[in-house]
Amino acid sequence: MEPELVPIAVDELEVEGAIASVQQAPPLEGKARLALKSGCVYEGQLFAGKLHGKGRLTFPDGMYYEGDFHNNAISGRGTYYWPTGVTYEGDVLAGVRHGFGKQTFGDSGAVYEGEWENGVRQGQGTITLNADGSHFYRGEWQEDMKWGQGTMQYPNGDVYEGAWERDARCGYGTMKWGGLRQQYDGFWARGLPHGVGTHIWFQQLVTEPTPSNHAMLLMFNRYWGHFRDGARHGYGVLHYATGARYEGWWARDKKEGRGCFVFENGEVWRGAFEGDRPVLGEGEAFAPHHPNVAIQVGDLVSEEEVPAAAARGVANVLAVYNTDLRALYDKYCRRPSLHLLQDVPRPSFTMVTCQMWELAGDARLVTAGTPLSRIDDMLGRARRPPAALAEFR
Repeated sequence: MEPELVPIAVDELEVEGAIASVQQAPPLEGKARLALKSGCVYEGQLFAGKLHGKGRLTFPDGMYYEGDFHNNAISGRGTYYWPTGVTYEGDVLAGVRHGFGKQTFGDSGAVYEGEWENGVRQGQGTITLNADGSHFYRGEWQEDMKWGQGTMQYPNGDVYEGAWERDARCGYGTMKWGGLRQQYDGFWARGLPHGVGTHIWFQQLVTEPTPSNHAMLLMFNRYWGHFRDGARHGYGVLHYATGARYEGWWARDKKEGRGCFVFENGEVWRGAFEGDRPVLGEGEAFAPHHPNVAIQVGDLVSEEEVPAAAARGVANVLAVYNTDLRALYDKYCRRPSLHLLQDVPRPSFTMVTCQMWELAGDARLVTAGTPLSRIDDMLGRARRPPAALAEFR
């Protein structure tokens, strides 16, 4: 502090243990204690008349700072202590938190450790919100808010990983609700699913799949389409665990407007929905005409001499070996494959193309006359939507 300013700013001055006259404005060097007219008290090093080196500055409200001073400014590394129990330890520039530091929030157990800029959290940082560390956010900050890419884990085990803006989930991200066994992967706005996304309801396997229950256990309810403010809204497709699906328009989580419902056996009902229910004509039933699964093999037997007889023969063979075929299906759709990405969640345990390749290879169905390319072509035709659904699209 310049000598001519001492009488203006200092009430009491003690240098190296001796009380000096403020009016004499002596050169200030060494350890000192300054009682400032602002009510602050400084105890620490002075150099060339300035607060410089290690020191402690106590403010009138009881808050104090201990650490580095540079040319009359709180700069370097130090610790702030607030009367509420909040503390900050880390880098400081011109009296504000700037650089890397750790702030604890009293007895709450909350701790932030990361980057700061001009007194606010900015850059990369982690805030832990409870004592056991089960509730935390790790990622990017901007203007003292969660903003950018980050991961939030909640006390109940739910996890969100993705984009944030102004402390809310915003942009592309994935939310996993562990207790509810649900997952949403898609776009967010104002903390809610908003835009295009996929919502999956996972089944809880309490028993091993059997021929009678394998469809429900290995399939998941899953919706792909548009969301608005957290609800299914717009065009979307809901796949049921039973194999049925609805494709069409939604409003506030309910089927609303034109849509197609594909029953488990492949039959298609096309029409309008209101309040999640189909609008039926007089005497019309919302059910398939045939209870059994319709086997779509017409294109595969079209080159046979009598296609209808060939189709009946295929159906009879499948009926005889239905239990064995289901067991094979269950085995291969759950079997790890070198062609599948590891540690990537799957929307269901339905068989994928690469598992079909392996099944065909193990069953010696891949031959010179039936190479994998032909099997792929048959799979492609099998995945074509029913004619009524294709026309609706």
